[in-house]
Amino acid sequence: MTNFLITITLILFSLGQLGRLSFLDQQINFYLYEVGVILILLSLFIKKKFQPLISNRQLTNALIIFISALLLSFMINLSHFNSTQNIIAGLYIIRLLMYLIFAVYLVNQKLKIYKIVIIFTVVTLIVGFVQYFLYPDLRNLFYDGWDPHLFRIFGQFFDTSIAGAIYGLLFLYFIQKGRVKPNKLNIFLLILLLLFIVLTFSRSLYLALIFTSVVYLFKNKLSKIVFYLIIMFFVLVIIVPKPSGEGVNLTRMFSIDSRVEDYKVAINLWSKKPIFGYGYNHIRDIKNTNQTVDNHAASSFHSSFLNILVTGGVVGLVAYLFFLFKFFSLRIYGVYYGVFLIIMSHFDNILLHPFILFLTAILLFDISQ
Repeated sequence: MTNFLITITLILFSLGQLGRLSFLDQQINFYLYEVGVILILLSLFIKKKFQPLISNRQLTNALIIFISALLLSFMINLSHFNSTQNIIAGLYIIRLLMYLIFAVYLVNQKLKIYKIVIIFTVVTLIVGFVQYFLYPDLRNLFYDGWDPHLFRIFGQFFDTSIAGAIYGLLFLYFIQKGRVKPNKLNIFLLILLLLFIVLTFSRSLYLALIFTSVVYLFKNKLSKIVFYLIIMFFVLVIIVPKPSGEGVNLTRMFSIDSRVEDYKVAINLWSKKPIFGYGYNHIRDIKNTNQTVDNHAASSFHSSFLNILVTGGVVGLVAYLFFLFKFFSLRIYGVYYGVFLIIMSHFDNILLHPFILFLTAILLFDISQ
């Protein structure tokens, strides 16, 4: 039943941003696939009750500590925001909790979703190719807060960083499956995913992929397939088309400068409330108090860790890091997912994005060979 529900959920997930419903001027977003996440969680609870939480005691304790830190911060700051702002923030805490409990409940499930992951990957690749050649930028949606991403692959996810993180997670997934069960399909998908990763022109993704690959090489005694893929990666970076535009310029400074300014704003805000922060998902509210922001970055900073630091303070960040350590330690190959996502999340809000929370959980705990 769980595998069937995950299959349906992945089909809805393949819609990406096309399956998003927004309310209150995009302050509340809901994705169609999240109906599937809720159904999976309900079915597992009916079947297992609290057993997954009890049997994974260390992870559950880490989750309780983290959520408690966010709730404490939320309660402390209730009087500083209006009722609408508090309701929206509360809903996002519930959503985050849902995803984290979802992950805990999947730990002991015997997920066998290799075939549906292949189908999802193929659909994602097809959409990406169509987008790259027929819809090479998002300038017509600039009014809605999306960056243009001119001549870069972003697929149905409308963002090169999120799309890149998804391509990277799938790349690591097929590396692992290929090590256990080498076949031509795995290698073919790895090569295509590598091409897509290059065509995002996301330097944080490049850095995360290279560093994770080096870790993989050292832990697996210089795996030949990874070594050859690294060489292919550098070749592709050199030869792929680079039409005019700042987005495909790998030496561009604009994005670096904007991130530095973003980090400065985050650190300045954190310094005013360093212990417990401002409360989860209140970044849009405090940004609007301090500056004008009119895009999809309005509710976050360019770092998942700065988001937690500002909203949950030092207490929240330490609890979050403890949870991540426990979570990625559940599987031997979890270290690769962890290293990859943590590096990317220093430059973009990756780890807290619902797409990444969902995909990481199901890929990490899939046991199909």
